[in-house]
Amino acid sequence: MAEIVNLRQARKRLARAAAADQADANRTAFGLPKRLREAAKTERETLASRLDGRRLGKPQTDAGSNGFADTAADTATVPSTLTDGPADTRSAD
Repeated sequence: MAEIVNLRQARKRLARAAAADQADANRTAFGLPKRLREAAKTERETLASRLDGRRLGKPQTDAGSNGFADTAADTATVPSTLTDGPADTRSAD
């Protein structure tokens, strides 16, 4: 004969196991000593600073999504004859 299983107790057992797994992951992620957390933070800031220092382009005051101006678009000029559109040749009778 099969063993009778109480579903409420089985669900609780599964929930406890999941909580234990989550606690283990949290201990790994947040259980670092303060000096190691600060060292990792300093390293991240240094790498971000180096990356920003190597960007091509100039910083823009009213920056877009990346904070840098598109230098090709800033210096490009369009002749006014191209922006006026086609001339209207119909008479206004």
